[in-house]
Amino acid sequence: MALFVKLISFGFLTLIATNTQDSKLHKRWKIIADNTIYLNLDGSSHGGFKDRIDSVKSDTVFIEFFNDGKFKSVEGDGTFTTDNDSLYLNLPEGSSSFKYELKDSSLYLHIDFLRDDYIRREVLHAIPM
Repeated sequence: MALFVKLISFGFLTLIATNTQDSKLHKRWKIIADNTIYLNLDGSSHGGFKDRIDSVKSDTVFIEFFNDGKFKSVEGDGTFTTDNDSLYLNLPEGSSSFKYELKDSSLYLHIDFLRDDYIRREVLHAIPM
């Protein structure tokens, strides 16, 4: 019986922690940088290409997440879901998925493009508007 109570308590705390993490995502984010990183297939830094950071100076480049699972962005409006550290965006034109991280009041969206001998990682850095 005590084990059952502990499992229920753990599940409840996990649910609260998950909802807290997701609620931090529910706001309007301004994209301020697009970072391109080149990696070897093992995840180490690739020496053949130079990493690049492009600043985004426009206030119109944003993404906004709502509590009801909808989002608005410069690319259009759609729906989203999260699963652990993954964010799935669905637009009428198609869907995409990102790894996301909330750190130091910033949102980082990572997407990897696998090539034959390297990985090109795009990282969008966003701050609250």
